[in-house]
Amino acid sequence: MESSEQKYPSGMGKGTPIPPEIRGWSWGAFCLNWLWGVCNNTFIALLMFVPVVNIIMPFVLGARGNEWAWQNRQWRDIEHFRTVQRRWAIIGPIVLVLVLAGAFLGIPRLLEGDAYQLALSKVQSSQAVIAELGEPVRAEGQTSGQISTDTSSGQASLHFTVVGPRQDADVYANMSQQAGKWQVEKIIVRPAISGFDIDVPAE
Repeated sequence: MESSEQKYPSGMGKGTPIPPEIRGWSWGAFCLNWLWGVCNNTFIALLMFVPVVNIIMPFVLGARGNEWAWQNRQWRDIEHFRTVQRRWAIIGPIVLVLVLAGAFLGIPRLLEGDAYQLALSKVQSSQAVIAELGEPVRAEGQTSGQISTDTSSGQASLHFTVVGPRQDADVYANMSQQAGKWQVEKIIVRPAISGFDIDVPAE
């Protein structure tokens, strides 16, 4: 009687018959895509580095990953394949969660560097802001926006919230960096209640 391993040999390339036992979603391929692909000889996963294509590629890998891995790499038997893929299925979601958490926590911190500190200090020392919000004025919540720098110059566009005893306000700050030093281009403070913009002086 022909065994399952004889009926379904692995690593024979495209067209290799796929054992029914291994069909299904691959969390390892979905979460770790190109890394999973290199380790499983499934180099189509490198399309993750192609813009636009990389949006849909994780879903393609998740759906077809087990089949491609069986076709592209030699396995001792079906159980060996399933054992290895289970490890990927455990590690993949853990790594994905850690990466997303790091990005979520790390981006606001990157934005809250010297440019942010300068903008906040200007807002906190503005008499017009203090008159509207009360004193002390403090930052609250996360910072959003974008920042780009090279060796000595850069641009930053930041949005953050400040609060005082009377009301809170949104702050919109455009900053530039010259010779390694950040300068204010424009800071607008928009109080939540009074509704009119306060133009914070750059100096």
